[in-house]
Amino acid sequence: EYSSVLKEAIDEAISKGVIIVGAGGNLGYNIKEYPAAYENVMGVASIKQSLERSSFSSYGEHIDFSTFGQNIYSTLPDNTYSFKSGTSQSAAIISGIISKILGYNSEFNLPEVYSILKLSAVDINTNGYDRYTGYGYIDANKLYNVLTNEPLSIISSIDLKNNSESSFYIRNVLNFPNPFGMNGTKFQFESSGGELQIKI
Repeated sequence: EYSSVLKEAIDEAISKGVIIVGAGGNLGYNIKEYPAAYENVMGVASIKQSLERSSFSSYGEHIDFSTFGQNIYSTLPDNTYSFKSGTSQSAAIISGIISKILGYNSEFNLPEVYSILKLSAVDINTNGYDRYTGYGYIDANKLYNVLTNEPLSIISSIDLKNNSESSFYIRNVLNFPNPFGMNGTKFQFESSGGELQIKI
């Protein structure tokens, strides 16, 4: 349940650059689960190997992404191993993916990491965001291509729980042979929202 003390601690950690991932919950219905439902925390749902939502996986606006969470080979006390299921397994996998992203570039901040995950996600239920599986699961090949082929320079701010961006993701500069003229200077970019032309 909601805790102002925990929220304060999370807000303080986020202000220091910490990226926090929360399990979406295992009750199987539309309910806010904390800490996943706190602002700027990434909530993760569980899916089966068949890419269907796990029946136990809670859903709602607090879900941002999803990944495998059923029958995951896991560590247990006393140096043993077994198969476990739950959104905690899913959250651990997303946390591992984020650690690899930060290993590629430790300067990435929360909005940039969130953007990279969105660009690397594969839809499961519907096109775009949905409250059952978020933006989908992270595809390793897409993630590799995003990290190595795309300029990751611009999402200036993002509201994780409202799933909105304040600027375009710029993919490519479309060069003009001679952008300078009597009527001003034109630059054109290809972005996530189509082509954008800026005149100064």
